[in-house]
Amino acid sequence: MVREWMSQGLNWDVISLENSVLLQNSCWPLLIDSTNQVNKWVKQMEAKVQIYVLSQKKLNFINYVKKAMKNGFSVLIEVRL
Repeated sequence: MVREWMSQGLNWDVISLENSVLLQNSCWPLLIDSTNQVNKWVKQMEAKVQIYVLSQKKLNFINYVKKAMKNGFSVLIEVRL
């Protein structure tokens, strides 16, 4: 599985691998991605299906989250500090 993830653009570092395992084995994963590598990988992996990429500053943020949950779409929340 790890080789497949790498062929899809995942970096070979401990944090990326840990985040990927969490993502594959959790319904509601919370990932900390300081290098932005898993973020790119998730976007690529979810490109085949509907994914909402949101920031907490997005207008109508909650409405997008509710719509995604109602329709079974993935949500990626990007937090910039």
